Amino acid sequence: AVRRATCGDGVAEGGEGCDDGNTADGDGCSASCAIESDCVQGTRGGHAYLFCADTGTRGDAQAACAAHGLDLLKVDTAGENEWVTDMILEKTTIEMAWIGLYNPDQDGVYTWNDGDAVDYTNWCVPDNATGVYVDRVCGHAQFFIPDSYPAGCWGMDSSCDEVRAYICETPLPVVCGDGKVSAKMETCDDKN
Repeated sequence: AVRRATCGDGVAEGGEGCDDGNTADGDGCSASCAIESDCVQGTRGGHAYLFCADTGTRGDAQAACAAHGLDLLKVDTAGENEWVTDMILEKTTIEMAWIGLYNPDQDGVYTWNDGDAVDYTNWCVPDNATGVYVDRVCGHAQFFIPDSYPAGCWGMDSSCDEVRAYICETPLPVVCGDGKVSAKMETCDDKN
């Protein structure tokens, strides 16, 4: 039997742009399961991105991304960070946005939302890398801040309850044998 798309069941399928598990307007996903947001879409390297000027806490941002089948941005390379920065500067007025950078144990060991280690960094200030701000939990990227830090650099917030715009991205597919351990899906990967 063919499953019919049902708006409000929490599964975005068929012609639904989103499905957040309810049929209420005003929460980012409309009563007819259409995206309600001030977001710019982009694609790069097989990934879909949403650059959203809507604002909320980090939890709000993460939930909004999840409603679209996405997660907060995970930046793997300098090239990706540069592309994201160019998109923000050319197509939005976002000044600061939540990304998937996280310091869950407040110990200066930064991870991405999926639990993967942070291999590439672009800190606004070196204090994040040297441990001065180890108590800060949630990461953001900064744009359009004159006489401050370079556009696209990252900072950490002591509270995840600050209200910011956000950037979403499709998670990378887990590929067994690629040598990268995806913390939520694999316990090891020996490139075999």
